[in-house]
Parts: sequence; structure tokens; C-alpha cells
Amino acid sequence: MKYVGDEAGPAPPLQRVEPDPAEARRLFAFLMRQVELWLRCDRIHGDLSAYNILYRQGRLTVIDFPQAVDPRANPHAYDLVARDIANVARYFGRFGVPAEPDRLADRLWTRLLRADW
Repeated sequence: MKYVGDEAGPAPPLQRVEPDPAEARRLFAFLMRQVELWLRCDRIHGDLSAYNILYRQGRLTVIDFPQAVDPRANPHAYDLVARDIANVARYFGRFGVPAEPDRLADRLWTRLLRADW
């Protein structure tokens, strides 16, 4: 574990941040790459939302992984990753980021099943 912040205080959760549209697109793309990376490592966060993502100086740190699951062992894995993606897409949609969370989840899930990384 490490502290995310500075002497003035901890990094705020993303929920309290209002990025401009260009930054929002960049951050959303970063998070989708992270979701894909976790799947490649057989992990699903399981509770990903703007409350479990810290923002500091244009960078994101995802926290709260204790409930992470193995997508190959959990019968609800697809629903969990789809919910994670929908939560993040809903937050970034407020800042003009277009996303199709169901389509993203389907694409990533298909890649996982085919081991198409």
C-alpha cells in the first residue's frame, strides 16, 4: 500500500473531480486498458466505480481490490465486469465521453474466452 496524495491531503475520489472533455476521454481510455489488463491477469475488480478511483495531477489510481475475482472461476464474472465497465462509462458520460458499455464488456469477455490478447 502507498499513500496517494501530498502533504496538503489525500487524492480525491474521481467522483469529486470534473475533468474537461479531452481529459475525460483520456482517463476513460486508460481505465478500459486497465480493465483489459486485469482480465489478462485473470482478475475483475468487481466494484469499480468513480468512488474507488483516486485522481491526482491527471493520474488515476484504482483502489479497493479485496473483492476482486478470477473470471475463470466465478460464475458471475461476466456480470461483474459488465457492471464495472457500465459504472465507469456512466461517470465519464457526464463529461461527454461516448461509450457503449455492453459492447465493450462483450468485446473484452470474448477476448478473454479466446485468449486473444
